[in-house]
Amino acid sequence: MPDWFVPALAVFVFVWSFAVGIACESRVLDWYLDRAARRPLRAVAWVVGTHLAALVGWLAVLGIGTVIAHRSGSHEWAAVVAVPAMLVYGPWLVQFLPAGRFGYSLARDDLGHRGADRATARALTWSGAPFAFAGMAVMFAAFMLVFVA
Repeated sequence: MPDWFVPALAVFVFVWSFAVGIACESRVLDWYLDRAARRPLRAVAWVVGTHLAALVGWLAVLGIGTVIAHRSGSHEWAAVVAVPAMLVYGPWLVQFLPAGRFGYSLARDDLGHRGADRATARALTWSGAPFAFAGMAVMFAAFMLVFVA
């Protein structure tokens, strides 16, 4: 692998995650709002449940890739499995990151325009934040494990 490949791939995964996450944001928010039905606890349950399922699924795929790489003796097999998983999981977690200096106020306003009350909008935005940051940390660690180690 050339020296430029790993940083270029990291930039590509980063840009892809943000571009697709922003492009799909309205559909995902509408999906959550339909399931929350103006009930904050229900919104938290859906966000936590889907994020836990996505994180566990992503870690399972990474684990499978690691086992394949270990048995084959080549870490490139872990990359073959991990990179597509990152391209799917990255946009999902990007949608629950705060928007710069505004934090979650822009997302709450957007949810309010979509029909969510203030409590449901808060529940949707804040309950996804820990999983977004944890997912980013896990993706970074997996990237380092697969490509740098």
